[in-house]
Amino acid sequence: MTPFPNIDDTLHISINPDQGVKTSKISNIRALQASRVIDEVCQQHKISHAVMYGASRKKDTATARRECYHKLYHQLGFTMPQIGQIMNRDHTTVSTGLRRYEDLKFYWNKRNENVQRNPG
Repeated sequence: MTPFPNIDDTLHISINPDQGVKTSKISNIRALQASRVIDEVCQQHKISHAVMYGASRKKDTATARRECYHKLYHQLGFTMPQIGQIMNRDHTTVSTGLRRYEDLKFYWNKRNENVQRNPG
């Protein structure tokens, strides 16, 4: 079962129903791929789907979301607006999350290089 709402032959995702329903069509195959990535990240980070899609700004939750953004964007080729719709976020939030994920990845890679060069 996929965590996405309103599944029929094509996935329709509402962005903000309070301001009028805006939908995007993503094929069921692509939705299933996204769902698998999100499931994997939720299991890795030991968080529920409710927390992943929720409003929590805790560091661990935000890190998991950013990893989802990264995998959906780079591995599956979703656009930022599509990722925003899937994750119930604005595309600018996705853009910021992708940038922060890359910055942290760069930081940890540099830190690990320094530790390996100077082990003691």
